[in-house]
Amino acid sequence: MSMFDIFNMLDGMSKGTAPKIDRTVLDGFIISTVDTHDCGPETAIIDENNTHIVERYSSVEEAQTGHAKWVKFLQEGNRNITDIGYGESIESENRILVSNSKFTANMEENNEI
Repeated sequence: MSMFDIFNMLDGMSKGTAPKIDRTVLDGFIISTVDTHDCGPETAIIDENNTHIVERYSSVEEAQTGHAKWVKFLQEGNRNITDIGYGESIESENRILVSNSKFTANMEENNEI
């Protein structure tokens, strides 16, 4: 992990929760689009195993369109994604998403979504 990535990540974390653009719970997945402090707008898909960043955008408007695209992607039954990583420190990696409806149900029940 480069020093730039470390400082950028710590700076982003110190600014608190990223403003939410959109969030959808679907078939045991959470599609979350936020305007991060360190990388700007991005969409992540949360599954049973992890949070996978799938796309970054240059504007909030582009992120809103991108969010809808990822919701449709999952609605169509797609599960193969590329987690795009973080800067130079975390490389892109192909993943197969694993649904967990109990996980998302518990989060909804506890108002964590």
